[in-house]
Amino acid sequence: MKENQKAEKLIFSETLNCKCPKCGAEESVRLNVIQKYAHNMGLSFFPMGKKYSFSCDKCHAEFEKKSLPESINNAYADVKSKIKTPISLYSGSFVILLILIGIFVAAYYTDVNTEEYLNNPQIGDVYKYATNEDEEGDYTLLKVVEIQADTVFFVSNKYNYSRGKYNNTLHEEDEYNEEDIYYFEKAELLKAYEDGKLMEARRKK
Repeated sequence: MKENQKAEKLIFSETLNCKCPKCGAEESVRLNVIQKYAHNMGLSFFPMGKKYSFSCDKCHAEFEKKSLPESINNAYADVKSKIKTPISLYSGSFVILLILIGIFVAAYYTDVNTEEYLNNPQIGDVYKYATNEDEEGDYTLLKVVEIQADTVFFVSNKYNYSRGKYNNTLHEEDEYNEEDIYYFEKAELLKAYEDGKLMEARRKK
């Protein structure tokens, strides 16, 4: 991770109930705990360890956590349980999780709606249909214009579109070749959906 994606935050500062081993001052040894964390775009994503600082407010003596004098170590043990990693340091991870949940929920309801629309087609429904490999673009659009029993008649869009680009003209009449009408049996539409050829069905609200 790049250096500019790391940050630090003071999460705990308290004077310990002990004497300074250097100058003998009572309750002068302060414990500061710095939390390191990863961040990007103004969001913190996850903690990356803590830094502990033990120093006397009177004589400014400093003590290493790994070799604390017994008096400081005992006082540290008394407050250790108070040192907590702030949940806010996971805010970026929570945002990503919510986005992923939103994507999965949207995909789920897209599948549910598509199956419903294919089983019960209506005039005006639009299907995203994968183009042939020798055609430019990833998919085209098919619009239902007539239904007779289990046969669905449709016209195709004049254009092919790249996967991932949302088409804002799904229901504009002049985007379709109204002269050329094709048809699918309903079972063929469901099979095309199972095979991934028919990618999605949409219905104008």
